[in-house]
Amino acid sequence: MYYFNVPTIQYVSHNKTDTKMELSNIGINLIKKWEGLYLTSYICPGGKITIGWGSTFDTKNKSIKLNTKITKEQAEEYLQHELNLVKENILNYNLKLNQNQFDALASLVYNIGQNSFKRSTLLRYLIKEDYINASKEFVKWNKIKKNGIKVALKGLTNRRLDETKLFNTIVMELDI
Repeated sequence: MYYFNVPTIQYVSHNKTDTKMELSNIGINLIKKWEGLYLTSYICPGGKITIGWGSTFDTKNKSIKLNTKITKEQAEEYLQHELNLVKENILNYNLKLNQNQFDALASLVYNIGQNSFKRSTLLRYLIKEDYINASKEFVKWNKIKKNGIKVALKGLTNRRLDETKLFNTIVMELDI
């Protein structure tokens, strides 16, 4: 089988998401692109102590402390640990997604958290298989609270646009 990505705002027919579906390198690289690698913990714009590729907890699910230092290998372990949790969370909803939609959704959930995703309109649209309206929801997750007021961040807006573009990219399977 060969896979080709063709940018479009349409979607293909979907089968139920494979319960063995994994995040592809495209999805992992999207997350890494927007999270960046930090080997010393810092406070992100959303006010959370973060390290590695945007991790807020370690492989034992303990919160990251300020002034923590890790290696690149540990950053990869933290990322994989969180990606496994995100993957399981998405798969629990039995959504009908193609690989690109799964990757885009994993990037979003990795960033906003599973609880926010659980309460999202985006999830409600996906459950109804309304992919057009679901794709319009990504960009709405571009804000942080600053002094109690929601403020849009350019970086989050651009990340959401990347996720939306990937979500709307058709995956074609050709049997040759």
